[in-house]
Amino acid sequence: MAHAGIKTVILLAFVLAVGFLLVILSCALWSNWLPLLVALTFVIAPLPNALFSHCGGDEFSPEYDGSGPVDWDGLLQPQ
Repeated sequence: MAHAGIKTVILLAFVLAVGFLLVILSCALWSNWLPLLVALTFVIAPLPNALFSHCGGDEFSPEYDGSGPVDWDGLLQPQ
């Protein structure tokens, strides 16, 4: 059962790599670098989760006592 999960991850990584290759080739072959913004979107997309994941807890747990302004204050304060 675990092998099916690994095979799926490998297949999806291969498909993503081929997709990036085709985007870069399409940019290079026709000297039009605007489609490379698609690759930039893949880089920028996970940034909100990376930046704000530590700001709040689980809002559905009974231990959560945070609020929006408190979370922003925690983000802006140096650690």
